[in-house]
Amino acid sequence: MVLLNVPATVVALGLFFFLDDLTGFEITYVLEGLCPNCGTENVSFFGTILSISNGGTTNTLKCSNCGTPLEYNSKTRLITLPEGTQA
Repeated sequence: MVLLNVPATVVALGLFFFLDDLTGFEITYVLEGLCPNCGTENVSFFGTILSISNGGTTNTLKCSNCGTPLEYNSKTRLITLPEGTQA
């Protein structure tokens, strides 16, 4: 049964990523990480959906639990606190 499902899964994933590139919806630019203050997982989106860009390589957002500002950098793949902020 596994030998029958593996090729089908590979084909389905290949088709999915091909259509992903064709439509411009980039799922590879999501950065997830834990808040250094409370440990809650937060997610930031980087990329383009149907030619609408997020506008840069860094995103600043607040933790969904405690409100601590977090800076997400897509190039270094790091989540840091902005300058002058304490955890």
